[in-house]
Amino acid sequence: MRKQRNWLILRAIVILLVMVGGAILLHLFPVGSLFTSQQLQLVHVLTFYVCVGVAFLACAALFYALYRFRHSQGVTTKHFHRRFSTELLWTVIPFIILVLLLIPVCIALWKSYGG
Repeated sequence: MRKQRNWLILRAIVILLVMVGGAILLHLFPVGSLFTSQQLQLVHVLTFYVCVGVAFLACAALFYALYRFRHSQGVTTKHFHRRFSTELLWTVIPFIILVLLLIPVCIALWKSYGG
């Protein structure tokens, strides 16, 4: 029963944050009248939501790790430093995100210069 209440509170907070964030986003990035400004506004909004999503996932992973791997008495922690797969993973994922964000930027710039 308590878990259901906690999940309900968490969902309500997320919905409230999304609604408030959407209202703030409309004031931060007003839609322009020209096609170029509309394309750039779309790119800014897309980038903003990607950054919010990455921040949410990073915080969720942090809280999960803090809860799951908290230090208990008599338990030794697992060392995972200097693992090639981990190093590769957190190097490749940001690169992929940047490349995926580069695609709409290039399309918007191409269209804005008459391409």
